[in-house]
This record gives sequence, structure tokens and C-alpha cells, in this order.
Amino acid sequence: MEQFEVEDDERLLEYDDVNRIDGVVYGMETKPKARNQLLLLVAFVTFTLFAIAECLAAVFGHSLSLLADGLTMLVDSATYAFNLVAERKKKGASEVKVLQLELFSPTFSILALIGTTVYILNEAINSLTGPEAVCNDTLTRNMSTTVGSTTSTSDVDDTCGDDVNIMILWIFSSINLVIDIVNIVMFYVERRRSPEKGNLNMLSALTHVAIDTLRTVSVMVAALLASVFGFDGDLADTYASIACSVLTFSSTLPLFKSIFHKWRRLQVVRRRNASHNVTL
Repeated sequence: MEQFEVEDDERLLEYDDVNRIDGVVYGMETKPKARNQLLLLVAFVTFTLFAIAECLAAVFGHSLSLLADGLTMLVDSATYAFNLVAERKKKGASEVKVLQLELFSPTFSILALIGTTVYILNEAINSLTGPEAVCNDTLTRNMSTTVGSTTSTSDVDDTCGDDVNIMILWIFSSINLVIDIVNIVMFYVERRRSPEKGNLNMLSALTHVAIDTLRTVSVMVAALLASVFGFDGDLADTYASIACSVLTFSSTLPLFKSIFHKWRRLQVVRRRNASHNVTL
């Protein structure tokens, strides 16, 4: 039984080492690590500043989908900050310490994204089934009544609240798409040229940028449906927020697999170090 466990450990170590080309040594400062830190810093600054502005715009524009994207971008920003700290602390660190650093940020990211997704989904469901849904039905029935009806659409609007500002959706989703494209190109180019292919920190960051691009597209689709095709702005925005939540949750699945693999490697390294110490 122990022989099979040792062979499995060796295969796991060999598999992970394939993703690290010779010359990239744990604890050694390299040019790829310096470039990684620069990329993470740029992503952190751009995402943080834009996410704050987007959340404020979502409140004033009454957009749940924009709020969903802004909140998840704040989670992305926090993840980039943790990734940056982890990359800086790798210098002079042991292999066990490096693995622990690479595990912390993605784990935090998954937990925060799941929490944000649950909150946004709850708000979206309440929007579809709560008082706002009743308001939409009332407004529709009111618009179909005769001219002599005593109830006006303005009365319903005063009761139900403000509509989604489609122009704000267009402006912020367009700017966000530009930011996403710039960041994802930089991360992709660096990932292609870097010898450190198995870096979970950078893989996590790239995943966040990619999924934020998809969320941005969903917000733009909602704005398109409302402004061009005449869909109800509130409903389009609500469905876009649901799409954002589904995309955000789906982004955690590949990270689960990567985290599990990295955790297994950490256990293997610890067993190897323990056996080495016993031998000494």
C-alpha cells in the first residue's frame, strides 16, 4: 500500500514539474515573477477604481446587473491584491511556503465569489417575484386601459420606483469591456511567454479577468435588448444579473480543480520533507 502511495506521489510531483521549466526554482527571484507583480498591480488599480465608480453608477442608475458586475469586480480586485502579496512573498520562500501562498488567494476568491453570487441571485429572484414584479404587471395592465381610466402611468411609476438607466449601462459596460480586453491580452501574452506555467496565482487572476469580460458582455446584451429591441429595461437588467451570477459561479469550477491539485502537491511535499527529516 505504501509503495502505491509513493508512486502516486512521484507521479504527482512529475506532473506538476512539467509545468515549471528548468530555471524557475522555488524561492528564486526571476523576471517572470517581476512581470507577474506588475500585471497584478495594473489589474488591481484599474479594477478597483472602475469597480467603485461602477457600483456608484449602479445605485444611481438602478441597475442590478451593473451592481452585480461591480461587486464581483471588487472581489476580483481583492484577489489581485492577495495574488500580488503572494508573488512578493515567494522570494526566498520554501516550496511548502510557495504552495501555501498559491492556495490562499484562490480559496479566498472562490468563497467571496460564491457569497457575492448568492446575494445577487437573491436580489434578482426578489425582483422577479416581489413587489417590483407586481408593479410591472400593474403598469402593463394600466397601459392597456381606456383613455378614461383614472389611474395614470405616472402614479404607478411613483409607487414602483425608478426604471433602469439604459444609458448608464451602455457607458459603463463599454468602458469595462475596454479595460477587460486590455487586461486579458496582457495576462494571456505573459502566460504564453512565461516559463512558470503552473502558477495558480496567475491562473486565478487570468480566470477572473476572462469571466469579468463575459459578465460585461451580458450587461451590454441587456442594454441592447432594452434600447434597440424594446424589451422591458428592468426585466432585461434582472436577467442580465442572473447571467452574471451564473457566469461568476461557473468560473469557480476550474479553480476548484486547480486548488485540489495544488493542495495534493502540498501534502506530497510535506510527506517527502517529513521522510527526509526522519532519514537524517
